[in-house]
Amino acid sequence: RIGLPLATKIAAQGHQVIGCDINGELVERVNRAENPLPDEQGLGELLKEVVTSGRLRATTDTTGAVAGCDTVLFCVAVDIDAANRADVSPLLKAAQSAGKGMQPGTLCIFDTTLPIGTTRALLAPALEAGGLRLSRDFWVAFSPERLLMGRVIEDLKKYPKVVGGLDAEGGRRAAAFYREVFGGQVFELASAEAAELSKLAEGAYRDLNIALANELAQVADAYGIDIVEVTRAANSQPYSHLHTPGTGVGGHCIPVYPHFLVQGLGPSSLSARGREVNDAMPGYVVERAGRLVGGLEGKRVLVLGLTFRPDVAVTSHTNATDPTKPAVSTAQMAIPAPPSPAVNPRTPPATRCHGQTSASRSSANGTRASPKPIRRPTSRRSDSTTSRWNAESTPTDSATASRTNRAPHMMCRLLPPTA
Repeated sequence: RIGLPLATKIAAQGHQVIGCDINGELVERVNRAENPLPDEQGLGELLKEVVTSGRLRATTDTTGAVAGCDTVLFCVAVDIDAANRADVSPLLKAAQSAGKGMQPGTLCIFDTTLPIGTTRALLAPALEAGGLRLSRDFWVAFSPERLLMGRVIEDLKKYPKVVGGLDAEGGRRAAAFYREVFGGQVFELASAEAAELSKLAEGAYRDLNIALANELAQVADAYGIDIVEVTRAANSQPYSHLHTPGTGVGGHCIPVYPHFLVQGLGPSSLSARGREVNDAMPGYVVERAGRLVGGLEGKRVLVLGLTFRPDVAVTSHTNATDPTKPAVSTAQMAIPAPPSPAVNPRTPPATRCHGQTSASRSSANGTRASPKPIRRPTSRRSDSTTSRWNAESTPTDSATASRTNRAPHMMCRLLPPTA
């Protein structure tokens, strides 16, 4: 979800780009200039342009592709396992494959989100296993993705890029690379660890603010108070920015990254509590709906809106299906089919991408050397927002949706039972 738009945009800037993915069918589609992400704004036309011109091609041979490049970008998403710990195995495999093909002078940038210390302790050694030495033969930096699925190409210049190297030279090279290919502002932090924490801080901040709104909504319910009215009044004070409560949090980012803080060093009780509150919301919504209609026993329930955000065909960690779990024994649930696997990042591991993108190298003075291949995957990912849900299942007004940065996409309607 991030890799292909990013690779396409870099190729459109005049670089030679190679996208690597373990999904052979997806690779073939890209090489035919067929857009596998129709909900990604501006991608289809740009993809056709760069493939037709020969500036972008895709392959399943990561090692071979890396051998011809001087910059490698890793866009492999990191999810959580059953124990809510980071599952870095797909990214580690990508690093191992790249390490076997790297040539002296290569710059490697991990453009994803990771627990603090992962780039230095796990990924750099995997690259070194290919025979080159870090900070002598190649350089490594971490740069978290800060993009929203559906508008990746637009966001590439909208938000400053954050980078942190495993050493000063790695950070400098990574910052120069991003300034060259995208322009715009680049925040060069003192270390990869600082850059890793910066992204986790963004996610935890958002998750906790959503959790506060959800918890206040439950307090309002307990007293029979309209939380929408309360929120509007509270936000009339310039220091209050309460969000709109919802069914929880969905997507690749916000439900996942606070767990990366919890598994690391230092205090993380607030991040853990935010996850508890938001993860409990689907069950609360079902219980609340049951109270409103006198119980769900024998009722037919239609759930509309499966994706975690409007207009993006992604169901990763969506809370739209979570309400069905506690209600399935007492109500008949009618749930529309999810998006096709081609645009659904929650596909089986065998079809997950582990690509990289490389670009032509920036020299020390910032000028560009002759273009060499670049590589980048068709990876997944994005920012997250909550589903909009109030007790009466009434859509939010457009002004409220704009103010809270989330739009209505989920509604529950109770249908008469069938005969």
